[in-house]
Amino acid sequence: MSQEAKPAGTKPKWKVLTFDRFLCLGAAVVLAISAIYTPDDPPGLSICTFRTVTGLPCPGCGLTRSFCAITHARFIDAWHLNPFGFIWYALTVYLLIRPLLVRRQRFATCEKELLASKWGYILPVILVVAMWSHGLFRMWVVWHEKEAAAATSSSEPTPSRRSPASPAPARDAGAIPSTDSQA
Repeated sequence: MSQEAKPAGTKPKWKVLTFDRFLCLGAAVVLAISAIYTPDDPPGLSICTFRTVTGLPCPGCGLTRSFCAITHARFIDAWHLNPFGFIWYALTVYLLIRPLLVRRQRFATCEKELLASKWGYILPVILVVAMWSHGLFRMWVVWHEKEAAAATSSSEPTPSRRSPASPAPARDAGAIPSTDSQA
């Protein structure tokens, strides 16, 4: 039994396949969960610590329900929940089928060239910046809605309270005081 010499700088095949299989398994689990639940009945576990603490949506809020909506072909609902769900869903499907695609030499070469190019660095940055911009805008909208609701509920005058716009009637200095107010 002779052992073949491997070229220098190549990774053992089992390590690459193990990582690919791990990503593939993770993608399969995410897609299975999105098939089990509907956007109206998401998993009961809240995974957004930011929203739990602040009450404001984070940039990723709505992704779980967006995935569920995409899986159930409710695309408009998915868009309203989080428009970035479509990009992340496509990446998840890609991770699911990537081990099959990498076996084709042409695909593996194209993938390596894309990741080595400037677009391999620019596209993820654009995605993260766009997602954070959208998330900050949603936080701003929710914060202003809460502020407006609080101002509306606190500005309703009660019958015993006078509004600041209507001052108390002025007393005439030369008027005779009524007998009711004298003690």
